Amino acid sequence: MKKQAEPEIKYGLIRTQLIVFAILLALAVAAVLLYPSIALSLGRRALEAGETERALRYLDHAGSGEEVRELIGEAKERQAETLLAEERFQESLEILEVLPGVASDDPRILACRYGIAEAAERRQAFGEARDGYAAISGYADAAERMLSCEIALAKAAWAEGDAATALSLIGKYPQDPSMRALDREIRLNEARAWLASDTPEQGLKLLISLWNEDKTLTDEVIAAERLCYPYLYEDRDDAFVLKQLETLTEAQTSQKNELERMRSRFPSGVLAVGNAHTVALCSDGTVRATGDNSFGQCNVSDWTEIVAIAAGAYHTVGLKVDGTVVATGDNSRGQCDASGMTDVVEIDAHAMDTVLRKADGSIVCFGAHDYAPKTASWTDIVQLAPAAYGLVGLASDGTAMATETSLLSPAFRDLVDVAAAGDYAIGVTGDGRLVTSAPVDPSFSGVVRIDAAATGFFALTMDGTVRAVLWTDGDYTPLFSRTDIVAIAFSGTHAVALLSDGSYLACGKNSAGQCNVGAWKR
Repeated sequence: MKKQAEPEIKYGLIRTQLIVFAILLALAVAAVLLYPSIALSLGRRALEAGETERALRYLDHAGSGEEVRELIGEAKERQAETLLAEERFQESLEILEVLPGVASDDPRILACRYGIAEAAERRQAFGEARDGYAAISGYADAAERMLSCEIALAKAAWAEGDAATALSLIGKYPQDPSMRALDREIRLNEARAWLASDTPEQGLKLLISLWNEDKTLTDEVIAAERLCYPYLYEDRDDAFVLKQLETLTEAQTSQKNELERMRSRFPSGVLAVGNAHTVALCSDGTVRATGDNSFGQCNVSDWTEIVAIAAGAYHTVGLKVDGTVVATGDNSRGQCDASGMTDVVEIDAHAMDTVLRKADGSIVCFGAHDYAPKTASWTDIVQLAPAAYGLVGLASDGTAMATETSLLSPAFRDLVDVAAAGDYAIGVTGDGRLVTSAPVDPSFSGVVRIDAAATGFFALTMDGTVRAVLWTDGDYTPLFSRTDIVAIAFSGTHAVALLSDGSYLACGKNSAGQCNVGAWKR
């Protein structure tokens, strides 16, 4: 009997275990099936209680239904706001940027970006801060903070010796007092550096522009004038030097404007003379020449669309309407290699040199002398004038500069025209006076155009007459009696004038027929 009962007990235990397992399995399945709804309920309650982190933990297991998504979004939004309140801006921003329905211009996102930029500014990462403020420039005082960062960047660049970067930043805020002060500091430092160099005239020009702004630095400007032109001031007191620096009065400005208007009646670049040849630009853009042609300097009959001409000793240069250059004649020093250049706005020639000014302001030289290295720092040049061993440039503000200081004079201020030859230069001031670095003191007035040679210079006045200062003999009497001259060119041995009726008149040496212009008509 005992042996028969044992199997029955075993089977009963197995049944009991199976029943318990089935019950547990059913409970587990039920738990799995019910857990999302339970998690959702628990998450909702936690969210209502303000327990955001706990709510998110429950909601992560609540499935993917619409209500769950809405609750998660609400929880994350609250989480982001909490982080924002704690100034954990980057963490808050990362949450807000991926939340649906939160636009990029949401005030909370803007506040995060502002806080991030402000933190960068505090640790002096001014570039990062500037970019951050720039992205939200319309928020709070972001625009002002961005400017503050730009100022800091400009100062840092200047402190590191990077003036170019500093000036580029300054140029964006020309009216800001801090930027203007820094700009002045940089320009003053640059002026002082130039004054200590081999070409102090550039420093003097910068110093004068600073002085003109507020009339400070007077003693420094006077010292700079004396440094650049010691031979002119050795017997002069500071009052005399200061007089040379005085700004234009209102009347003088009006006078300058009137002179500029008058000058338009007297064309430039239409007459050119070499050692023994004469070239004239016709009104139809063609060119004619006469005189010595031993190097082919008069071979211009096929030139067309020319807008300006120039002549060296034995070569001729033309500027075409499209900015290209043509040249003919003596090329022993490469002076005619200028032919083919493009983007040119001005041509000049002297002896065995050709000098070009391009549209980008650069200066290119061909021939016996290369002045380009010494002119690399020149800016705003509107006219060039080559001499025997140097080049003079006229800036848009009326000041002159030169590769050789002896070519200049302290009177070269407020100029509207400049010419050079030999070892001197001449200029026309805004009130029509003629000034020169030559050892003469012409009292010419009403001057509109000038031309110079090694033996002297001619000045054309607004009443159509010419006056001259000559160091060698020459018969130019027929020119001095005219009142209808509109252009003048002087080689040193012969002079040619264009008259108001389009005819030409020439005087002086005619050894090669260079004065045979009587039959010409413009």
